[in-house]
Amino acid sequence: MPRKKGYEQFLSSKLAEGPGVSASEDHLTSNEDAPSPTQSPSNPVSRLLKKEGKKQRTFSAPANRNRIPLHQEEDYSSPSLFDENLVDELANALEKTRVKSQPDLSDAPSSTSRAPFKAPSAVGRRAVITAERLRDTITGAQRDLHMLSKNSVSELIYTTLDNVERHLAYVSKKIKEIHHPDADGQVRAITQEIEGLEQVLCTWRRDYPDNFSPIKIDNSKLFVNTIDKWNTPTLIAYTIALVSRVFEGVARRGSSALLKLLKIYGLSITLLTGGPSLQQTKALEDIPESIETLETRLNMDVPSIPHAVCPCCSYTHPPMYPKNSRTPLYPTHCTERITQDSEPCGAELLFDSKPIKTYHYYSFYEWFGRFIAHPGIEQYGDKFCDDVSATVEVPEVRRDFKDGTFVRSFKGHDGKLYITERGEEGRWLFLLFADFFNVEGNSLHGKTSSTGVTGLVCLNLPPAMRNNQAWVYIPGIIQGRQEPDAKQSEHRHYWRLLVTEFEAGYSRGLRPFHTHTTHQMGLDSNKRIFRVAIAGASMDFKAARPFGGFLDVTSHHTCFLCKCWHLTHIGRTDFENWRPADIAFLKKGTQEWLTAPTIAQRKQIENFYGTRSSELWRLPYWKPTLQLLIEPMHTLFLILEQRFARRALGLDNPEPDGIALDEPEQGNLKRKKAKSSKKKLAYISFYHEFTPPPHPSDLTPLGMGTETGRTSDALRELFDEPEVQDQRLSLLEWNDLTPEQNSARLSRNEQFVSTIQGDPRAFQAVYDLYQSLSSPAPVKEAEKQKFLKKLSSYRWIVLAFVCNNLVEFPTPKHGGEGENEKKVNGLLSRSSLHKGDVTVKMFAQALAHWRLHKVESDRFKWPHFIPKDKQLPSIPWLHLHGKFGKSDLVQHLVEWRMNKPLERLVPVKIDSTYVLQRLQQAVREVITPSWVTRPPEEVGLKRAGTLKADHWRTLFSIHLPLALISIWDEDSPSAADNASKMAPVLQTSMHLTCASIAMTRNNLSLECRNLFRESIRAHIEGLKLNFPGFMLPSHHLSFHIFDFMDSFSNVRNWWAFPFETLIGKMQRISTNHKIGELELTILESICKNATFRRWMMLPDCPELVKFCRNLLDKAYGYDKRNELAQNDADDLQGANPKEVLEYSANPTARRQVTIKFPMDIAKKIGNLNPICFSQVPAPKGFYGTPALQPVGNSYVCYRPPKNSSREASLMGQIRYIFEHGGTTNMAILIQFWDMQQDGNLLRSMQ
Repeated sequence: MPRKKGYEQFLSSKLAEGPGVSASEDHLTSNEDAPSPTQSPSNPVSRLLKKEGKKQRTFSAPANRNRIPLHQEEDYSSPSLFDENLVDELANALEKTRVKSQPDLSDAPSSTSRAPFKAPSAVGRRAVITAERLRDTITGAQRDLHMLSKNSVSELIYTTLDNVERHLAYVSKKIKEIHHPDADGQVRAITQEIEGLEQVLCTWRRDYPDNFSPIKIDNSKLFVNTIDKWNTPTLIAYTIALVSRVFEGVARRGSSALLKLLKIYGLSITLLTGGPSLQQTKALEDIPESIETLETRLNMDVPSIPHAVCPCCSYTHPPMYPKNSRTPLYPTHCTERITQDSEPCGAELLFDSKPIKTYHYYSFYEWFGRFIAHPGIEQYGDKFCDDVSATVEVPEVRRDFKDGTFVRSFKGHDGKLYITERGEEGRWLFLLFADFFNVEGNSLHGKTSSTGVTGLVCLNLPPAMRNNQAWVYIPGIIQGRQEPDAKQSEHRHYWRLLVTEFEAGYSRGLRPFHTHTTHQMGLDSNKRIFRVAIAGASMDFKAARPFGGFLDVTSHHTCFLCKCWHLTHIGRTDFENWRPADIAFLKKGTQEWLTAPTIAQRKQIENFYGTRSSELWRLPYWKPTLQLLIEPMHTLFLILEQRFARRALGLDNPEPDGIALDEPEQGNLKRKKAKSSKKKLAYISFYHEFTPPPHPSDLTPLGMGTETGRTSDALRELFDEPEVQDQRLSLLEWNDLTPEQNSARLSRNEQFVSTIQGDPRAFQAVYDLYQSLSSPAPVKEAEKQKFLKKLSSYRWIVLAFVCNNLVEFPTPKHGGEGENEKKVNGLLSRSSLHKGDVTVKMFAQALAHWRLHKVESDRFKWPHFIPKDKQLPSIPWLHLHGKFGKSDLVQHLVEWRMNKPLERLVPVKIDSTYVLQRLQQAVREVITPSWVTRPPEEVGLKRAGTLKADHWRTLFSIHLPLALISIWDEDSPSAADNASKMAPVLQTSMHLTCASIAMTRNNLSLECRNLFRESIRAHIEGLKLNFPGFMLPSHHLSFHIFDFMDSFSNVRNWWAFPFETLIGKMQRISTNHKIGELELTILESICKNATFRRWMMLPDCPELVKFCRNLLDKAYGYDKRNELAQNDADDLQGANPKEVLEYSANPTARRQVTIKFPMDIAKKIGNLNPICFSQVPAPKGFYGTPALQPVGNSYVCYRPPKNSSREASLMGQIRYIFEHGGTTNMAILIQFWDMQQDGNLLRSMQ
C-alpha cells in the first residue's frame, strides 16, 4: 500500500479511538513535512511504534479511562465522530491511498471501453480552484504588462513592473505547492504562462532596470514551522540530535541514527506506564528519522552561492544556472584583466568540470531576512535609534557605541542624519571584521596555511547580545593555503558581492516579506523599509591594509589617518601638530591605481599616494580616516605589550645568566647561537628633531603646489632661503641662434618638459645626466667607451632635453661638411622631435663629442662650463638656482653627521632570567577572581605555548607590575641591587600598563582618554631613553586609538576579542582537512550553529529547553560567565525540577546556604538566624565566600564606611554574605592595611 502522509497517517491510525483526535494541518499546499523513505511502514521503528500503540489501545485504554477522562488527559480538540469535515477529509485520504483496480486504457488505440467514472474529491476540487485563482493573477499581470508602451510615463512603467514582479513571485511560489493530480493540467498551463511572462518582463527590465525600489527579501518560510507545534520531549530530542550534528560535527548518518535511537528510547519510556498515549505518540511521530529533514524543518539550510575563483588573480566568477537545473556553470578560463592594457588573465578555472578554487558566498539579504524574523530584533533596532535621538548632546562618560560621535554625525542616502532623522524607516549599523587564520590551529607562531574569514556584527543590538555568535553574519570563508596577493589588491574580489549588497541596502533599502512584528499582527506583508550601512571596519594591520586598499604598515606610508609620513618619524610624540589625512587625496590615489594601464604605473601611484584599491570605496559614505579603525587588541596587547616584554625586557627564553639586548658578541658558542636568533635593534647614536617631510598630499609629483604651480609652503620650509628653487628644467640662453631657431628650440623644450614633469624618474635623470657631464672628461679609450655607454643608458626624453638645452644635435658621419651643417640646421629649425628622427645612440654620441671636444676637460659645477667654440651662454636664473646637486647635498650631510656623536647608544642591561622568575612566581601565587584569564605558569618559555591577547593583557595589568615593583622599587623589601638604576625602565613599563588599563575602562571619560594618550607618549619617550632603536609603526598608530574612543566610544564595542573567539571555534570544527572542501563545511557549520542557537532563544521556548541551552552555552564556551569554576553537576545533585529551572535561568544568582553564623555579627545586626548566601551577582560573574571556589572571588576592593577617617579604598576578603533589612550585606575582613586598623567591618550592598 502506498505511504500515507501527514494528517492522513495520524488520522487513519487514531480513528478507532473516537473523540480525542484532531486534524493537525492541511496537507494540500505544503509538503515540508513529507516523510522520508525511512519513515515508511516498512521501517522497523515505525512498525514497533504502531505495534506498541495498538497494544496500548487494547489493554491500557480502559484503565486510563477509569482514572481520568480522555478529554482531560489529552490536549487535543474533540470533534464528533460524524463531523462532516472530518468524514470528508477521511474519504479524501483513503481515496489518495487507494490502488486502482483497473488500468487506464484511454490511450489505447483499439480500445472502445471507457475508464470507470471517477468523482473529483474535495481535495482535488480545492486544488483546481486554487490553480484557477493563480491563473487569474497571472492573466491580470499579463494584461497590465500588455497595456504598457514606450510612451508611458516612467513612473507608471516602474510601478507596473514592480507589481508584475510581485505577482509573478507569488504565483511561482504557490504553484509549486499544488501536487494533486486533478490540477496537473492547470499547473502545466500556468507554468508555461509564467515562463512567457518572465521573458517579457526581462525585456522591459533591460530598458527600465529596477535601481530605485527597495530590495525585496522573501523570508516567508521562516514563519511556517513555529516552536509551539511540537511537544517539549520532541524539542529536547531535536536538541540532542542537533548538538551532535552542529556542535560535535557528527556525520549525517550518525545524527540520523541518533534520531532513531531517541525515538526508540522515548517509546521504551512510555512502555513503563503501559504504552504511549495519544500525546506521547504524536511526540514520537514528530521526531523525524533523518537529520536532513530536521534541519529543513528548522530552516537551518545555508543557501550559499558557489563562485569559481581564479587561482592566479583571485577574481570570483559567479555561477550560471541553465533552465530547470541546479548544476552551476562557469567559464573555462578567467577573463579578468589585471590592468586596463593587460591581456585577460586566461588561467584555467575548472578541472574535471569543477572549479579548481571555490568561494561560497552567503547572501546578506538571506541572513537579514532570518535576522529580522526573530522576535524582538526589530524592537532592539528601534530602541537603539530612539536612544540616540533622545540624547542631543554626546555623553561625557561613554560606555556603549551609541554614546560616540559617529552615530550622531553619520548621514544617510538623502543627506539627512542616518539615525536621528530616519523617519519611519529602520536603520541598522554594522561593524566589519576580517582576518586570516591557520585552519589547523596555532600551536606555534607562524601560519603554514592561511584561511580567511569575514564577519559583521550588528551595533544596534545591546552590548551583551551584540557579540553573541548567534547574531554574527559570516559572508564566506576564503580558501587557503595562501592569502590573496596584496600587491594586486586581490582581497577586494571577495568583498565585491558584500559591498554591492550593502550599497543597495543603504541607497535603496531592504523590504523583508515579514518581520516578527508584522507576522504577529496578522498583516499580509511588511511595508516598512530597512536601511543598512557599515559603520566601521576593525581589523589587524595585516588584514586592514589589503582589504582597505593601503600599503603595508612597514612602508613609508605607515599611517593613512594623518599626514605623518616616512618610517623615520614613527617615533614622533607631538600629536598636537598632526594633521588629518586628506580623504579626497586617498580616493584619487585609489582611482588612479585602479585605472592605471600598466603594473609599473601602479607602483609609481602607490608609492606616491600610498593606496591601492578596495571595494569599500564603492560605498558612497566610506571615509577610511573615520571608519577604518585601529584595532586595539592587536595593536596594544599583541604588538606593543608582547614585543616590549619579549624584546625590550628579554622575557623570551632568556639565558640562565641573563642577557642584555644586543649585548656584544662574546662567550661560548651556545650563547652566541641564542643571541643570533633574537632580533637586533636599530643602530642609534643620538636623537635629532628633524623637520618632518611634507606629506605627498601637499605636493604634486614634482613637489609643486597643485593649484598655484609654485613651490608649496611645506617644501619651502625645508630650505633656509625661501626664494631658492630647483632650475634643472630651465634653459640656457645662446646668443648665436636665429629667431626662427630660438622659437623652434622653445617649442621643443615645451614638448620635453611636459613629459618630464609628469615622470619623477625622468626628472631625477636630468639632474644625474648634468652630473655625469660635469665630471672630468675621460682620457683613455676604454674610459671614453665606458662614458659613451653610460650616456646611452639614459632615456630618450632626457637626452633630447639636455641636447636641446646645449644646442648640440647629432652630426651624420657620412656626407660633406656643407651637407652635415645643413642637416644639423634642419634639426634646429624643427619645432618638435620624435624617436624616429634621432635615436638614443645618436644623442649619446653628440653629448660625448660635446664633453670631449667642445668644453674644458676639468670638472665643473653645472651650469658653470666654458665652451671652446662659442660664447658663454646667458643664465638669467642663476641667482635662483642654489646648490641642489646630489653630490652637494651628500657632502653637506656627511659633514653634519661627522659633527654628531658616533658611538652607539647602549640599551639598558636587564637580568631577564631573574625578572622572568619573579613574573612566573607572581603568576603562581597571586590570587585573582575566576573571571580573570590566568596566564600559563611557565610564561616566557617555549613549553608555555602561544600566549593569547587576553594573557598579555592580564600580565601587564596584574602580574608584570607586581613582579617589577617587587625587584625595581627601592622601597620594596625584595628590591634588587640595581633598583635605582632600573627605575626608568620600571616607569617605562608602568606607563604601558597605565595605557592598557585606561583604554579598557568600561566607563570612558575624557580624563581616561587623555590618560591613555599621555601614557603612550611617556612610554615612547622612555623607550627612546632606555631602549634606543626599539620603535614600531604601532607606537605611532596607537595614538589614533584615542580618536576612535571619541567616535566609537569604549574599545569593548569594537575590539576583535569576540571575533578571535569565533575564529577559535572555527578551528575546532570537524572537517576532512581538505583545502577547497573544508571552507564550505566551516561556513555551513557556523551558520547552522547560529540558527540552532537562535531557535533555542525563542521566547516561547519551554523551560527545559532553556535549561538545555544554558548547559550547552557553558559546555561549548558560549557563556562568558566562566567564573563558575565549580562542577555544576554537583550543584544539581538532589535538586528538584523547580530548583533546576530556577538555577538555569541565572547561574550567577544568589545561592542560599546553611552555615553557622558568628554570634557577634548576629547580635550587632539584631538577627540570630539571618538568611546566608554562598554567592551574589557581581558586575563580572559573582562574589563568593572563601568556602566557595575559586577563593579569588572573595577578595574585594571597596569604599570605607562613612564613619571611617580613611578616604582611600579598602581591600579585604568577604567572610559572610547575608540578608538584613531587605538588602544584601557582607562581612568583610580588612586586609593589606595598617595593623592598628585591622578588624571586622560590615559593608552594605544595595
